[in-house]
Amino acid sequence: MVRTSNAKASRYVADRVDFKGNNTFGENEGKFYIVYSYGRHFILYLYDKTTNEWFGSEDKYSVSTSKQQTQLHPNEEVMYLPQKELKNIINFR
Repeated sequence: MVRTSNAKASRYVADRVDFKGNNTFGENEGKFYIVYSYGRHFILYLYDKTTNEWFGSEDKYSVSTSKQQTQLHPNEEVMYLPQKELKNIINFR
């Protein structure tokens, strides 16, 4: 796993490479690549490998999480959904 700053992590997100940032991390998990903030309870971004779609959290958690969303954006089109819907994608696809 690559260790990096959040400011430099967007390239790993875009390429769907496992990384560990500052209170963030991205991991390949089966059919998905998931970027988390402060643990597995808050998904920043979710990539569905079967549909080639990016999803992001429309929920706001804190100022630092909003900054992470900006820093780790995958630089592709993202459909924003509530956390509950992101978790449903993981659980039911």
